[in-house]
Amino acid sequence: MTRPTRFFIYTLIFCIISCIPRSSSNYFETFIGFAPTEDVKNLKSYADNFGVDASYWIAFNCEDSTVQKIVSKFQLIKSQTKSDGLGGGALNVEPTSWWDTSFTFNSKPYTNVSEETRLFYFLWHDSIQKKAYFLTGDF
Repeated sequence: MTRPTRFFIYTLIFCIISCIPRSSSNYFETFIGFAPTEDVKNLKSYADNFGVDASYWIAFNCEDSTVQKIVSKFQLIKSQTKSDGLGGGALNVEPTSWWDTSFTFNSKPYTNVSEETRLFYFLWHDSIQKKAYFLTGDF
């Protein structure tokens, strides 16, 4: 088998595996690092893992204690500025109707962006609606 053929087959296998549906609770546990607690409701997720970078969107209702657990786990720091679209690319896309872009673009998220690991984490929290939006990925 030639090298280009092997590359094509490996790419095709990766794409097929990437398209296997996963439940939102699996995404929550995989990317947040702990199983959804009882207060986590209306869990929605979206993955964009094609290409050289990946991003994962997770939205859910929860209590403030769950938000603080996530903030602590990822050592997130409250931004002093609104996210305002986060500079374009995959971060400037509304993945589905349940992702409230108007809220995330006009709110100050908790953040952690690491040049060393090339990973980013953003967490927006609407304390009135008890809604959280978590975005993670690599760059």
